[in-house]
Amino acid sequence: MPKRPSAAQRRPGAAPSQPRGNRRGAERYDVVIVGAGAAGLMCAAEAGKRGRRVLILERAGRVADFMEFAETMTRDALERDESCGGHFREEHQTPEGEAQRDDDNFAHVAAWEWNGEDTVQTRHREELTFETV
Repeated sequence: MPKRPSAAQRRPGAAPSQPRGNRRGAERYDVVIVGAGAAGLMCAAEAGKRGRRVLILERAGRVADFMEFAETMTRDALERDESCGGHFREEHQTPEGEAQRDDDNFAHVAAWEWNGEDTVQTRHREELTFETV
């Protein structure tokens, strides 16, 4: 099949056409993720581990901000040695496959203090007391 002439070749003096969409010669991806937030980046990382070609689309100015936040959220999830809420871990489940909580050790709220780039962040912890459950 002969190659289609460019806009400049068809109309001398016209601006060269820009690639749009998924045309011949354009990059192709297995997965396109909209949003480089924590969930988007974790999905992208998982897809990459599985050998998929990933494109992340982000409107924010600094993707690095989202990367740093995702690292902190991941560190928080790994320190929580139980399953609860959005932190489901295979090693902490009942024989029926349900989340196995550890409220004696993990009934608290945690907040991370930013200490600057390339430094370990400080984790602050406040215990929670439930009168009625």
